[in-house]
Amino acid sequence: MARSPIVCVDASFVLRLLLGGPGSGRAENLWEQWGRDEVGAMAPGLIFYEITNALHRLSVSSTISVEEADQFLGLALELSIDVISEPFLHRGALLIARKCGLKSTYDAHYLALAQELDSDLWTADRRLVNTVTERFPLIKFLGDQ
Repeated sequence: MARSPIVCVDASFVLRLLLGGPGSGRAENLWEQWGRDEVGAMAPGLIFYEITNALHRLSVSSTISVEEADQFLGLALELSIDVISEPFLHRGALLIARKCGLKSTYDAHYLALAQELDSDLWTADRRLVNTVTERFPLIKFLGDQ
């Protein structure tokens, strides 16, 4: 039996999937389609740190309640996302961040994983897409749909 195809997702994708906002409809459609087609979702280990931080910040700013932050975190942790935490990701992220002029390596970890797996990386981060799309055509933007 052939291995199922895979995609990489970043924290912004998951947050759109759970919280709504621009691109959330497309995120929901993709997630459902991937489930039907048995496409595996992958992410570097930092994804849940980023999601937790974003939910905390939203609750501190009173955009969502503390209870909602906890509920959304629970939903995020229940998603079928395989987390990869391998040393090669850190080296790859460092090189990608340098090559693309990124100010941090967080986004570069997602790019390094997608590159290693030869898979698409789905994001709601327009700034990242605009910065790296020429070097990384594997990056896919949820858009404003």
